[in-house]
Amino acid sequence: MAIIFHITSESEWEEAVQRGRYEARSLSTAGFIHCSDRHQVIRVANSIFRGTGGLVLLHVDAERLSSTVVYENLEGGAEVFPHVYGPIDLGAVRNITPFGPAEDGSFDHHCGQLAPSEVLGMSMPSTKLGWWSVALLAAFAAFFIINSMVFTPWIVEVPRWQAFAALSIGLAAGIVGLIAVIRRHERSWLVWLAMLPGLMIVAFVLSEFLAPQ
Repeated sequence: MAIIFHITSESEWEEAVQRGRYEARSLSTAGFIHCSDRHQVIRVANSIFRGTGGLVLLHVDAERLSSTVVYENLEGGAEVFPHVYGPIDLGAVRNITPFGPAEDGSFDHHCGQLAPSEVLGMSMPSTKLGWWSVALLAAFAAFFIINSMVFTPWIVEVPRWQAFAALSIGLAAGIVGLIAVIRRHERSWLVWLAMLPGLMIVAFVLSEFLAPQ
């Protein structure tokens, strides 16, 4: 897959999620959306966005765009940049990562997240809902480990309140993760993992109702 990058503000991305597509201001003024290849991102950020906070970096799969991507230079230079002639489909955005400046205003510290070995979707969550789902997953795992270490070796019945709390946390992790994926287009594998306990709990409850012992 061919990945191109676009820097925008958190507020503009939130508006895009509500609208169902991303349209930068340049789309109405210049007719296209400015993007960059991997090796161009930091240089563009330092040149145009130095010291600007509240930014996010869109990782866009060019092959999934319904709009045309043209590599060109319209300012007289020799280096070409990818220009998207139309809106960016939300389904083409494979990842959204926070993109804030360092204390000196530069963006050089983001070089690591743009390494060629980056695997899309294998990053940390990029939204608050995504982080909440991961936190709930961690709490669910902690309950599971505590139950296994404290109660199971002694064949002691797990207290009902603790079992109910664990099931509630697991279900909440799944629901929050699902909302993050659908509404916020979260792509982190950790969020997908957080959805598993909720799905397992729902499957268990349904099996109890449909095929009671």
